[in-house]
Amino acid sequence: MAESLGDAVLELRTDSSKFNRGLDRADARLKKLGKGFAQVGKALVGFGTVVTGVAALTIKMATDFNESMANVATLIPGNIDRVNELKDSVQALAIAHGKDTADLAKGLYQTISAFGDKAGQTVKILEINSRAAAAGLAETTQAVDLTSAITKAYGDTSAEAVAKVADLALLTV
Repeated sequence: MAESLGDAVLELRTDSSKFNRGLDRADARLKKLGKGFAQVGKALVGFGTVVTGVAALTIKMATDFNESMANVATLIPGNIDRVNELKDSVQALAIAHGKDTADLAKGLYQTISAFGDKAGQTVKILEINSRAAAAGLAETTQAVDLTSAITKAYGDTSAEAVAKVADLALLTV
């Protein structure tokens, strides 16, 4: 049998000032970290806007290029291989000369409309007009309009004649 001897009271006292200072420092660091995350979040929103804009522009440029190549295909009915060959040439010219593919594809359409699809000459004539357009700060179609009007008037629509006309036109500007 157990006997009760009375109640014992135990009182513990601690110095919590160091603990509280540690909590305050941790709180300050967490707030600073939160501000840093907020800044990163704002930067990511801005970056996301830029990426979205670039994606939209890329899609529009691809759509414009495909529309222009579809127009070219109407000038060469039934010859898909030739259209694909010309498409590859336009893309190569765009890279080589820093022109956008839609401008060059429109220039190709204008070239075939004005000169026909001459084997070995079409891409060369397009390239000459593309360079002339870049030098004269114009669109490729405008250069084709100029060179075709003059070469047709003189009866020589060869690539060499187009190059001479383009050179003379740039000298007079």
